Amino acid sequence: MLVPNRGTAQERSISTAVPFLNIQTDARSAGIGGLGVASSADVFSQQWNPSKYIFSEADSGFSISYLPYAQKVSSNLFLAGLTYFKKASDKGVWGASLKYFNLGEIDLNDYLGGQVVSLGVEKPNELSLDLSYSLKLSEPFSMGITARYLRSDLGNLNENRAVNSIAFDIGAYYQSQSSDEVIFRHGAVLSNLGPRVKYSEFQTPNFIPTTLKLGTGAQFNLSDSQSLELVLEFNKLLVPIDTDADIGFVNGIFRSFSDASFQGELAEITWALGAEYKIKNNFSLRSGYYRESVEQGNLRFFSLGTGFEKNGLRLDFSYLINTSTIQNQLQNSLRLSLGVPLNFGIKQEAEEGTEEAPTEVVSSAN
Repeated sequence: MLVPNRGTAQERSISTAVPFLNIQTDARSAGIGGLGVASSADVFSQQWNPSKYIFSEADSGFSISYLPYAQKVSSNLFLAGLTYFKKASDKGVWGASLKYFNLGEIDLNDYLGGQVVSLGVEKPNELSLDLSYSLKLSEPFSMGITARYLRSDLGNLNENRAVNSIAFDIGAYYQSQSSDEVIFRHGAVLSNLGPRVKYSEFQTPNFIPTTLKLGTGAQFNLSDSQSLELVLEFNKLLVPIDTDADIGFVNGIFRSFSDASFQGELAEITWALGAEYKIKNNFSLRSGYYRESVEQGNLRFFSLGTGFEKNGLRLDFSYLINTSTIQNQLQNSLRLSLGVPLNFGIKQEAEEGTEEAPTEVVSSAN
C-alpha cells in the first residue's frame, strides 16, 4: 500500500495505521480525480461528505462498489463498499456505509527437521462501518457528522493483534440555487478524528489518517439537457512527523501545522481537479488529475470515467493513468460502482379539489 511521505526531502517520512480509510471506492469520484467533498450530491456522498445528501433529488438510495487493488502483487486484493442513505425529512438525512479491504492470504511456514512445515494461512483484512446524520441549517447550507467503527486485522504475526477503534467526521456543504445558470458548491470535511491505535503491547501507538479536505466547484448549465461541472479540492494529512511523540491525536493535529518548514508544510498539501460533462443526466463523461508533491509521496495520475443512468439505476466506471515515477497500486485497474434507487418517485402534493399529481421519477445519483 502506498504510504505518504511528509515534510521536506531532508525530513523523514511517516506512515499511519489503517490508511485504507482514505481510499474511496466509488467510480464516479475516481473518474474526476479522486475528489468528492464539493462535487454534486449522489448516492456515494456518504464516503466523502454526507452533508451533500441534503441536496439530493432522491429520497433514498443504495450503492455497491468494487475496486481491484495491487493486481500486480496479487489477484486476491480488493476494496469493496456498500452505501445507503434515507431522507428522514426535508432537513435531515441518515446515511450508512460499509467498507471492506481484503489483503489476500499469507502462507505461514517454518523450517523444521530439514523440511518446510506449514503453520497455516493468515487472511488479513480491514473494515469500517459508518453511520451519519446530516442537517439542513439554511436553504443553501448543511452540516453532517459521521461516527465510524473500524477494525484492522493484519494477522497474528510478530505478536500482532486485531485493532478495534472508533473515529468521527465533521462536514459542511454549501450549494447555491439550483435554478441558476451557474451553481456554486463548496465543501469542507475533517475526517478520521480518532485515538491512536497499536497492534501489540510492545508497539508505539500509531496515528490514524486524520485529514482536512477543502473543495470548491461550479456547475455550468449549458442547456436544458447539458451541464459541465468543475471541481477543485485540497487535502492535508493532520498527523505530526514525530510519530513517537507522547501526545494524543488532538495535539497531533495542531502540531502537524508547524512541525516542518514553511516549504515542507506547503508540500504536504495535495490537490485534485476534476470535470464532469452530463447529457440529460443519462450519460456522463469524466476526467481529472491528482497531484501530490515529491516530498509527500509523488502520487500523481490522470483519471478517466463514464457513467450511464436509466430509470434511476446508475452504472459508473473509471480508469487510472499513472503519471508518477513510482508505481501506483491502482493503475491499470477498472473501478466499478452501481447505484440503485430505493424510491422510484416523489409524490407531489395535489392541489385542493384536483386529482393527485403523477409520480415523478428521480435519480439517486443527483
